[in-house]
Amino acid sequence: SRKLYASLPDDTKRKIDGLDSVITFWNQKRTVPSPFLKEIIEAAAAHRLLKIEYVSKLENTVREVAPIGIYASEGFWYMPAFDQAHGEIRLFRTDRIVSMEQTKQAFEPQMELPDWLNRSTALTPESPVRLYVELTREGLRQCRSQPWLEPYIVEVSPDEGYIESVIDQRELEFVTGYFFQLGTAVKVIEPRELVDGIREQAREILRQYS
Repeated sequence: SRKLYASLPDDTKRKIDGLDSVITFWNQKRTVPSPFLKEIIEAAAAHRLLKIEYVSKLENTVREVAPIGIYASEGFWYMPAFDQAHGEIRLFRTDRIVSMEQTKQAFEPQMELPDWLNRSTALTPESPVRLYVELTREGLRQCRSQPWLEPYIVEVSPDEGYIESVIDQRELEFVTGYFFQLGTAVKVIEPRELVDGIREQAREILRQYS
């Protein structure tokens, strides 16, 4: 590329150089610490179990996990790992790991990180639940920024649309929190559990300020 650049006329070089002032690639920086990245990478590479204390919704839990790697998304680091207690691969946000202990116990990896990433995006839900959400103009704008929702958005007009998809039952807590924060920009029609969850969160807010 440098040879190609050197062969260009001076006026073309000036135009290319000028693009630096109008084009850039910017990723939001977060200040949330993730102190255990090195240990996770080492454990994944050596196929060693980790004992972690993890911040869950209601309490901190201690788990033995077999990490298959780490990846970054939306400014956070994530660790997919086989959870010994639950017998399946679960996803952990590394900044929610309070403490970590490296063990000498080895494990046989079920899959490599690229395989898990490809599989997780194409995986059919084990407990499928129909998701149907009506969107306002603002709802369309907000949901288009979410890779997990964007393919399922149907725009009826510039001011309204809907989402029709299938999610896993285990994702309801996360999905409830996401749509709750969008307020009146969305209206969840199905599933009923999601509607009830949003109503309960709204009642908790009212109790907080009553």
